[in-house]
Amino acid sequence: MRLEGPIGALQPAMNSLHDKMDKVDSRLGSMDGHIVTMDDHVSAVGKQMSGVRTDLSKMRSDLSELQAPLHSLLGPLNNVAKPLEEVRTELSDMRALLTAVLFAVIASTIGIAIGTPLMAILIYKNRRKLFPTMNDRDFPVVAGDERPRAVAHHPLEE
Repeated sequence: MRLEGPIGALQPAMNSLHDKMDKVDSRLGSMDGHIVTMDDHVSAVGKQMSGVRTDLSKMRSDLSELQAPLHSLLGPLNNVAKPLEEVRTELSDMRALLTAVLFAVIASTIGIAIGTPLMAILIYKNRRKLFPTMNDRDFPVVAGDERPRAVAHHPLEE
């Protein structure tokens, strides 16, 4: 009985301690719930990372499988490149030749257009030197030319 008094005096402190322990327990339960949730998330991330690793390894194997066909294409492409370069060179040379031919045709056309009348005038002016045995009446007359011609005598005719 002697202890009842002091134990009774400890009861409020023990009740307070019990309340505090309940709060700690509830907080630990809440923290446990958060840790379980976080563990679930980490597991999900781990599964996703595993999936990413699997996808990357598949992509790596696909790329390594493509490497051989790509290398096999490299040879024919190099074989085609040289003839194509030769064709390009030939076409470039052909373009230069066509330009030269076109220039020659244009120059000839201009020479003919300008040279023919000039030559006709020069031949007409020098007709006695060029054709000493022909008389003026032997030169062709343009039809419709109504002007009377003065017949000049050539000194050799006399």
